Amino acid sequence: MIFANKRGKKAIQGGYAIKPCVITVWSPAGENTSSVSFELSEAISKHTGVFLAELPCLSIPKLGYIADTMDRENHIDNLILELDKKGETSFKYVHKLHESLAVVAANTYSLPDFPIANRVSQDTLIETPLKLIKMARKNGYSVIVFECQGQLTSPMTFFAIDYADYVLIPVNRPEELAFTLINIKRLVCSFKHDIEKFKIVTGNMALLEGHLVINDDEGKYLGELESYEYNISHIVKSIALKNSASVVKDKHQDEMIDEEVIIRL
Repeated sequence: MIFANKRGKKAIQGGYAIKPCVITVWSPAGENTSSVSFELSEAISKHTGVFLAELPCLSIPKLGYIADTMDRENHIDNLILELDKKGETSFKYVHKLHESLAVVAANTYSLPDFPIANRVSQDTLIETPLKLIKMARKNGYSVIVFECQGQLTSPMTFFAIDYADYVLIPVNRPEELAFTLINIKRLVCSFKHDIEKFKIVTGNMALLEGHLVINDDEGKYLGELESYEYNISHIVKSIALKNSASVVKDKHQDEMIDEEVIIRL
């Protein structure tokens, strides 16, 4: 599979063209999903620019340890504080792991009794995901990945889900799956999200035997959830196929395709 960032590139003959996207990785059950976010971002970054941000809704730092970006100054907590004070975000808090992968994680040195969510306004928390998307795009990153740790009552998590093209939800135990389905039902029924954006990811396929059907409170069929075995290459391929806007024709192989990511399977 080949990804290539369009900016300054020619379209790939026989490939698929998809628009840049936002992927939110989230566990309603509160499981640590940072390894999924980081592995997914690393895989995509081999072929196009990826911006990975950990949203510190609960101020539980996880991504910084995995990505090795432990830093007392450059982290998303300070980025959010600056946004709250100045109304703008700064890329100086972001770690560029290599040319195609940028990471901004929660502060690994944060005080547990003084969380960032309690230090800024509610409006700032609401604005943070969109501000990050715009900052990432301005700096040339096609794919934005949000690592979420909050609930639907957490503004940053809620809006990261709202702006996402795909929401990947890792589950490995029955109780995680049960609460995940309740959350998805709420998002689809009450907040009118498209059920197709939610993807269940598991290392235990036996957990997902049968169909994951979502019905409303009156029993009306709303749709069926897609599920993937935990395999990063397979997940990326499935997302690419779902988000393919059009097949790039041979006659367009020398044309520039603005703001698109080209994928060959």
